Amino acid sequence: MPFAEMNVNYFGALRMTRALAPAMIERGDGMIVNVATAFAKINLPLIGTYCASKSALLSLGQALRAYLGDKGVHVMTVMPTTIDTDMSKGADVPKMTTEFVAGEILRHIREESIDPPIGAEAENVLEGLRTDPDGLEKMLSQIRA
Repeated sequence: MPFAEMNVNYFGALRMTRALAPAMIERGDGMIVNVATAFAKINLPLIGTYCASKSALLSLGQALRAYLGDKGVHVMTVMPTTIDTDMSKGADVPKMTTEFVAGEILRHIREESIDPPIGAEAENVLEGLRTDPDGLEKMLSQIRA
């Protein structure tokens, strides 16, 4: 499964960017929005390889922003936590609706944000990373299926 995760979450985004960015560069306008997770910044070991693939996606977004920013292409990687989809079915964790997440992503697109957290839980994860990274890492390591 880790190879499939990297293939979709990192290489898929890279392939799409390589296919679409030249037209954006030619126009001098465009936006690339990648969907990662707040756990791209600090790994949730329960889904460690997934988090690693999303961390690679976040890093790709940072590199693309540096490369494409002066060409009129805005790059953002949004960082939600768990969204209520088939993928999270059965997970006993707080979940955001797809409508809420889509609305927040659209808001951040309009604001041309840079790598925003999506939802209160994602904001809490990033705040914990800023204020107590060791404590957050220890807490996340205790989460089991």
